[in-house]
Amino acid sequence: MKPNMKFLWRIIALYNIVTVYAGFGDPRKAKELLRKQYGQPCDCRGGQISEPPSDRITQVTCTGKTAYLMPNQLWKCKSTPRDTSPSRAS
Repeated sequence: MKPNMKFLWRIIALYNIVTVYAGFGDPRKAKELLRKQYGQPCDCRGGQISEPPSDRITQVTCTGKTAYLMPNQLWKCKSTPRDTSPSRAS
């Protein structure tokens, strides 16, 4: 193998090693850290809102409310109306 090719392969190998060790680690640990900092979705640490936000990232249905994940990673909740209509027996 030519000396230039050996050098190139060493650089490629070194790059791959550095890339592997420079990662962000286990994504489950990142999710755990976010939950510790911002709480569970149904905790509503971002407060209560009256209308569903248009800039929400995702939403989770909780008992009696819907939690919306906002761009600042806070969960804001909107109460869901209770069904007060009489049930029909068939």
